[in-house]
Amino acid sequence: MSTIKANRFENTASTDGGIDIDSSGKVGIGTSAPSQELHVKGAGTVATFEGTGGSGFIGLTDSDDSTTAFIGCDGGSLKFQTSGSSFSDKLVIDQSGNISAAGSVTATNTCKAWVNFEADGTVGILNSFNVSSIDDGGTGIFTINFTNALASANYTMTGGAHTYSTDFTGIVVSLDARSGGGSSITTKTTSACAIVTAASTTDTDPVNVSVVFFE
Repeated sequence: MSTIKANRFENTASTDGGIDIDSSGKVGIGTSAPSQELHVKGAGTVATFEGTGGSGFIGLTDSDDSTTAFIGCDGGSLKFQTSGSSFSDKLVIDQSGNISAAGSVTATNTCKAWVNFEADGTVGILNSFNVSSIDDGGTGIFTINFTNALASANYTMTGGAHTYSTDFTGIVVSLDARSGGGSSITTKTTSACAIVTAASTTDTDPVNVSVVFFE
């Protein structure tokens, strides 16, 4: 049985199981002392928002500048949307826990991109993070293109490579700095980085190359 009182709609079987509206307008569900504008209290999952149009989203608006962002569930994926690019997905966590993000990777002191690729013959990416493609500029010359731009061009690159040939016992992976007589780097921008793989003074296409970028 339920009872309607001043500022309260309660389940008479519980003193803390109804809907309360206090004198400041705060609403409590499952609590008679709401601490925020909406305070929901209960065991386990305390609230469910269900969308019937193919997905379910909650909008959050900042009244200072009238901007809105959305958090929602679509096809079992958790999605975060902001006003840029017509509220397209900015961060998605799928049912398997895989994460995809739009825009730049801006967290500091972290790996911003990495790639493991075949280099002898046709260049082929074996595995990667934040790398969209690799351009083959000739023997031992590769330009790695980032999917999402890095925050600045002042990142650090390191890498390694190997080949099956006994002629090359040690292969160095370095920035391509041959333009301008070796005094400047050919390509090192927020969207791409050129590298050279060489044994001694000879450029070579290794069997496998791994490169990591930190910022």
